[in-house]
Amino acid sequence: MRTTTWRLAPTWALTTVGLSALAALASLAVPRLVGQSLDRVTTGGDAGESLVRLAAVLVVVSLCSAGTGLSSGAYAARVTQRLRARAIASVTDREARRVTSAGDLATRLLVDAAQPAAALGIAISITLAAATLVIGLVSIALIEWWVLVGLLLGLVALVMVVRRFVADSTPSLEAYRAGQARIADRALDAQRGAASIQAHRTWLTEAERVLTPLDGVRAAGRSLWDLQGRMAWRSGVFVPAALLVTVAVGGVSLARGRISAGELAALIGYTTLVIGSLDGIEAAAGLASVRVGTRRLAHITTAIAAAPRRGASPSAPRGAVAVTLSGASAWTDGTDAEPTVTDPVDLTVGAGRVATLSGPAALTGAVARLASGAATPAAGRVLVDGIPLRSLAPDAHVAALAGARPALLGDTVAGLLTIGLAGIDREAVRSAAAAAHIDHVIEALPEGYDTPLADLALSGGELQRLGIAQALLHGSGLLVLEEATSSLDSATELEVVRAVAGTRGQRTVLIASGRPALVAIADDSIDVTSASRCLPPARVTVGSMESENDDGLILTGEPR
Repeated sequence: MRTTTWRLAPTWALTTVGLSALAALASLAVPRLVGQSLDRVTTGGDAGESLVRLAAVLVVVSLCSAGTGLSSGAYAARVTQRLRARAIASVTDREARRVTSAGDLATRLLVDAAQPAAALGIAISITLAAATLVIGLVSIALIEWWVLVGLLLGLVALVMVVRRFVADSTPSLEAYRAGQARIADRALDAQRGAASIQAHRTWLTEAERVLTPLDGVRAAGRSLWDLQGRMAWRSGVFVPAALLVTVAVGGVSLARGRISAGELAALIGYTTLVIGSLDGIEAAAGLASVRVGTRRLAHITTAIAAAPRRGASPSAPRGAVAVTLSGASAWTDGTDAEPTVTDPVDLTVGAGRVATLSGPAALTGAVARLASGAATPAAGRVLVDGIPLRSLAPDAHVAALAGARPALLGDTVAGLLTIGLAGIDREAVRSAAAAAHIDHVIEALPEGYDTPLADLALSGGELQRLGIAQALLHGSGLLVLEEATSSLDSATELEVVRAVAGTRGQRTVLIASGRPALVAIADDSIDVTSASRCLPPARVTVGSMESENDDGLILTGEPR
C-alpha cells in the first residue's frame, strides 16, 4: 500500500512508539543499578537508595510494557479496519472489471489486510533492538572488551541467518496464501452450485475439485516450518554461547581483579539485554508476511485503479422515458439447472407507453430486470432516452422494479418505502401507498408508517403491495412490474391496476406478467421471443458465477 500505515492511526502509533522507547531506556538502566546495589552490599555500604531506584525503574518497565501491548493492539485493529474499508470501497465504488475471484478477494481482505499493521511493531522492535544492542555492546566494551569481541562474531552469523530466512520464506508464504485463496474460491463456487451438485450427485467429484489446491498448501506450509525450524536452532545456539562467553571471560577478569562483582553482574545484565534485543531483530522475519500481505492487498486497489473508470454521470431524464434494449442479454437459470445466457433482445418502448411482455417466463423476467437496472447485462446495452441506464448516478431513481417477492430493507415501513430517497415527505409516501391499495393496512399497524419491519406480520399480497408502493416512489420515469400482483385477490388487483393505469403518460410502464387485468391496460404487447436473436446459449461452469441479487438471476459469468 502506498499509504503510510501509521497515518491511519497516528495517535496510537505515537503512543506505541513513546511507550516502547521509554520501556527500552528504563531497561538499559537496570543492569547498572543492579551492579551498583551489589557493590554497595559487598563493600558494606548503604544499598537502600540504589534498591529504591532499581524498584522504581522496574515498575516503569512493567507499566510501559503493558501500555505498549494495549496501544499496539489498538493501532493494529484501527489500521486493519481502515485498510479493509479502503479495499472494499475500491471494489464497490467503481463499475470496473472483476480483478480477482470472490474467494481470493475474501482471503485478501480477511488475512492479508491484517499484515501491513504489523509493520509498525516490527519497525519499533528493530529500531529499539538496534539501539539497545548498540548501547549494550558499548556498555559491555567499557567493562570487558573481550566479551564484546565474542558477541560481535555471534551477531554477524545471526543476522545472516535471519536475512536468509526472510528471503527464502517469501515465495513459500505467497504460495501458501494463494493456495488458501483458491480453496476458498472453489468452496464458494460449490456453495453457489449446491443445487446442481445435488441434482447430479457429484459430491465426491466436487469435494475433490475444491481440495485440489490442498497439496500445494501443504507443501508450502511444510517448507515454512522447515525454514522456521532451521532458523530457530541456528539462532538458539547463540543464546547459551553468549552467556557462556560472558560468564567465562567475566569470571576470569573478576579473579584477576580487573572488574568488581557488581561489574560482573552488570556485564551479565547487559549481555542478557543484548540477547533480548535479538527478539526484535528476529522480528524482521515477520517482514516476509508483511511484504506478502501488503503486496496482495495493494493488487486490488492497483488493478481497479487501472481499470477503465466511468465518467461523470449524465443528467437524469425527467418524466416518462423511452426504454431501449439493444442486443441486451442476461444470465438466467437454464432448463437443466445449469446457468445460461439469454438470447440478445432488441426492443423499444415509447415514453409514457404501457407495454406488456409475452413469452417464456424466464426470458420476460430477465428482460424486466434488465430494463429496470436490477440485472447487469451480460452483453448489449439498456438505454433510457438514449442514455445508458447504468451510467446514471445511483440516486437518479429513474427506473424501479416491483417483483413477486419484495425484499424488506430498512428499519420501518416508511423507511422501506423511501429507502435511498431524500426529501420525500410523508404525504407523498401516503399517496404511493394509497395507489398500491396498502395505506389502510399500514395505518392499522400499531405504529403506522413508523412500525418496525421486524414487527410486521403481512400476507404475501400485502407485501407485494408494499413493493408496488416502493416502486411508484422510486421509478420516476419507468415502472417495471414482474409478477407484482401474483398474490393479490381479484378485487385488490383491479384497484392496483387502475392506479397504475392512472399514471399513463406520467411514466413508462413495462409489465412482465400474464395476469389478464394487467394485460388489459397495455398499449403495446411485445413478444420477447421474436424480439430476441436466436443464438446458441453460452454455457458457464458453476465456478465462474457470481450472484448479485436474491432472485437467482446470475449477473456475471465466463463462457466455458
